[in-house]
Parts: sequence; structure tokens; C-alpha cells
Amino acid sequence: MYDSLFSDSLAVLPVWVLGLTALALVLIDAFRPNAANATDAGPLVPWLTVAALAVGLGIEALRMSGDAVGVFADHLRVGGYAAFANAVVLLGALASTVLSIPYLRRTGHSLAEVYVLILIASIGMMTLAGSGSLVPEFVRLETMKLCIYVQT
Repeated sequence: MYDSLFSDSLAVLPVWVLGLTALALVLIDAFRPNAANATDAGPLVPWLTVAALAVGLGIEALRMSGDAVGVFADHLRVGGYAAFANAVVLLGALASTVLSIPYLRRTGHSLAEVYVLILIASIGMMTLAGSGSLVPEFVRLETMKLCIYVQT
């Protein structure tokens, strides 16, 4: 039953990159000095977010030329049109992250949570774009929507 788990996990490498980066950003924010009173995420957090989004975008750009294949028992599609949709999502997240850095610093609300929510919402959008079945789609939709609701 789990013969292809490792290869399927490698197929969703951009999702892993974004998810692990989001977890790392939460830990960085939790263990930095004066984390309880700080309103500035520091220079490391936003640029780690940009780096993770750029790595994910690069991986998806390499996959665009191939055909879409189903992974995790055809519940998720990778490559082809799914890679193009993921690249559009990652490009939008990358642009919003880069544009938000000076704005959040200027307003004094440069919190690490903003960047974590951008990453998690991007994961939800990427998995939603490559959805291969209806049942897990609701989980993906809620993952995306919750992060967007918190940001507004």
C-alpha cells in the first residue's frame, strides 16, 4: 500500500519546501530574543520566505514541460497544467511577499506570522490547483481559506 510513498513525496517537493520553511519560520520567531514584544520579524524571516518561494517556483518551472501524473492514488496531479498553475500561485506569492516587506516595516507590523500565512495559503492553493479528486479538495480549500481569513 505504501510502496510509492517516498516517490510520491518527492513529487510534491515544492509543497515540502514551503511547509518546512513555514515550520522553520515559526520556530525562528518563537525563539528569537524579545519575541513577545517584537513587532519586527527581522531581515531573516521575509527573505527566507522569498527563498522558499523562489525554490518552489524553480522546481515547478522545470516540471511544466512534462505530462501531468497522479500521485497519492491520483488524489493530486503534478506536472503539466498543475505545474503551470502552481507556478502562477508561487509567482503571486513571491510578488506579494516582496512588495509587502517595505510596507509592513513602514507600518510597524512586520510580523513573522504574515509570512508563515503566505506560505501556508500557497500550499493550500498549490494542492488545490493539482487536485485529482473531490474529497481531499475540501481540506485544501479550507487550508487556503483559513490563512486568507486570518490575514484580512
